[in-house]
Amino acid sequence: MIYPPDKVMFVDFGAAGFISEGMRHKFQYILRAIINEETGEVAEGIIELGFAPENVDRQELVSDLGRIQDKYYHTPLDNIELSDILKEYVNVSYKHNIRLPREFLLLVKTLGTLEGIVSRLDPDYKLIDSLNNFKDTANIDLSM
Repeated sequence: MIYPPDKVMFVDFGAAGFISEGMRHKFQYILRAIINEETGEVAEGIIELGFAPENVDRQELVSDLGRIQDKYYHTPLDNIELSDILKEYVNVSYKHNIRLPREFLLLVKTLGTLEGIVSRLDPDYKLIDSLNNFKDTANIDLSM
């Protein structure tokens, strides 16, 4: 939906949800850790965000997440979709029996939809570029 004078609003008539303040901070923590290539912090963020079993193998989780990060950190931003990265993190979480909250999964789905819509409006725009710029300007507390 185009909203005057120069705003585009995203309206999803499918599943609806609400991201709590706490969930938002945890998601920001994970995004910041992804951007800063802090695999151990990504793992801790996912464990904190989800419902992890007490016996989760943190070293194996960090190793699996590290493979994802290695795959994308050597890929030009033009070839990266943020939603693809997040989906891979979700898959690794499931592999380690970490159940992620519905709100987080809805957010990942929404970002994927948003990327698809934005790419049709501006094929040169990449959400990951904005996220990269975000790391330099955002004032996010990394503590949970």
